[in-house]
Amino acid sequence: MGTMIIAVILWLAVGEFSPPVPDWATDWFPPDNFLIPLLVLVLTPVLVLMVYLLLGKLWQAARSDQHLSHAHLRYWLRIQSLALLLTWLALLWLANWGDRAEALLPVNWIAAAAAITILPLLLASGLCALLRCWYTFLRSPFRSTDRPAALLRASFIDEIRPNLLLMIPMIAIHGVSDWLRVNPDHDLWLQAKLPVPVEMLLMGIFILVLPSLVTWTLNARPMPPGAMRDRLLQLARKSGVALRQPYIWRTGSQPMATAMVVGLFSFQRRFYITDYFLQVMTADEVDAAFAHEFAHARHYHIGLLLGTAISFLLLLVFAVESSNILAPAAVGTLVAITFYIFFGRVSRHMEHHADIVSDELTENPGAIGQTLSSLIRITSINPDRRGWRHPAPQRRIEVVKRYQEDPEFKQRFQHHHTRLVCLVGLLCVLVSAMLLFQQVPTSPSTVGKIHFSRAHSHIIAARIHRDGSPSNLQRQDELLKGAENWFQRGIEEVLAADSRHPSLANAYRSLAAIYQSQGRFEEAASYRALYESTRVW
Repeated sequence: MGTMIIAVILWLAVGEFSPPVPDWATDWFPPDNFLIPLLVLVLTPVLVLMVYLLLGKLWQAARSDQHLSHAHLRYWLRIQSLALLLTWLALLWLANWGDRAEALLPVNWIAAAAAITILPLLLASGLCALLRCWYTFLRSPFRSTDRPAALLRASFIDEIRPNLLLMIPMIAIHGVSDWLRVNPDHDLWLQAKLPVPVEMLLMGIFILVLPSLVTWTLNARPMPPGAMRDRLLQLARKSGVALRQPYIWRTGSQPMATAMVVGLFSFQRRFYITDYFLQVMTADEVDAAFAHEFAHARHYHIGLLLGTAISFLLLLVFAVESSNILAPAAVGTLVAITFYIFFGRVSRHMEHHADIVSDELTENPGAIGQTLSSLIRITSINPDRRGWRHPAPQRRIEVVKRYQEDPEFKQRFQHHHTRLVCLVGLLCVLVSAMLLFQQVPTSPSTVGKIHFSRAHSHIIAARIHRDGSPSNLQRQDELLKGAENWFQRGIEEVLAADSRHPSLANAYRSLAAIYQSQGRFEEAASYRALYESTRVW
């Protein structure tokens, strides 16, 4: 999942900043060829891993080892992620992969370009998992009793399925964007009827359906009735968190020991724990892990992290699209780096806070520390290595212990928590104020700009329909009439403010072209004359 998130960020960054493509890259990836970059994107990570596998086998032969070590498997996953991202970035830049599908496919194929752009990356990831499963299956002493085809199919699906959690909403958003682009009049109708922008509505829908989507992509199922389920429901009632049904995340061919909570609101929030966690942990450790997730929900950690992420996303959009700053790319990079540091710091603090609350909820001091110690032992992770969003396991154990034993540390931690929450709230308020301020026109140069922009979007949509379905003349005529209407309204607004405004010439020329295409030759000639008289200003 982390690899795919970075891949999407790279896609957006390359598309926004559009770095120049070297001349030699055009010879490697001809603009009208789709197959060559597709094969490179799918096969390069697999070939890199095959080279690593060959080197690993040579290393094993030199040391007389019989099996691939856990260290080799961890390196395998890191090399797989690095190979996927470097190949993806190279094709985004050298082959203009982000725009190639959109250029070669009909523009009225809703969401097809986004799907074809991102799905090869998923396919490459699945093939890497197939290679890993194939090798470990052949090296297994129990391979005669296993079903290789079922194992390979399961490894492929288990690799791709979690990534669909990101890909499905992203493709859906692109689909809505494509539909609105070819139907700008419907877009304006929605804007008039909806109390919020379409983008915010889509984000709200995604937040609401996210738990259901997670349940499907993680292949989770409700926990069956029994002592464990009853105990977790009782712990939820004690914590004041709504829990109707805990879910078991079936990890399949990629077992992992973890738990998580998904959902911003109590009525759609769901709690998950992996099947492997239930197999290897004791009842007290399961309780501590669930209490940790209850703490995230009870103290609104999900909302704080979501507010931080959305605020920085809007700041990044403001920075990139603003024409009032000298270097939008530099400012956007600064915002991205600040987000990485600040979000990681907030997330790690929330993990410490949830650990502390977990011990308080279970009334079993040291339970969360024992859970973390068991995870270190079972998964062979480095206890002193922290991640972007999670502190080092050993550090988490030490913080909980100090909080319980040192009153001065406890007071400092509580004050720090209060300051951090207030800082996140202030960030959200400031970004909301910027968003509202941006909606207010402040410059005379923006007169008529919105109307002319809507008119041009109608003309583009009419061309799209003409190229995609030439027989649909009625729809093309509707869009051209809409463009005519918006040009007329924009001209009236501009003339009321400044009769010599430079934008009038282009508006007159566009109207002349519309009338010419409709056979209204006298009106076309009239607006061509107006264009000739105003273009010299």
